[in-house]
Amino acid sequence: MSKELLELEQHQLVTRTVCYTRPITVEYSATAYSRTLYPVVAAMREWGLTHHQTIVGQPRPSAILPA
Repeated sequence: MSKELLELEQHQLVTRTVCYTRPITVEYSATAYSRTLYPVVAAMREWGLTHHQTIVGQPRPSAILPA
C-alpha cells in the first residue's frame, strides 16, 4: 500500500502529513486536484448501481441508495 500512496502523492492526488506522535503516524488527505475525479467516480458508482442485477445476478440491496 505504501507504494500506491507514494504514487498518489507524486501525482498530487493526496497530501502526506507526518504526525510526530508516539508512535509516529502518517495521515493522507485528498487534494483539490483529486476531487476533480468526483464526477468520474460518481458516474461509475451510478453505473454499478444501475447494472447490479446483471453483474451480481440479484437485485441490489435496498440499503444501497443512489447518491
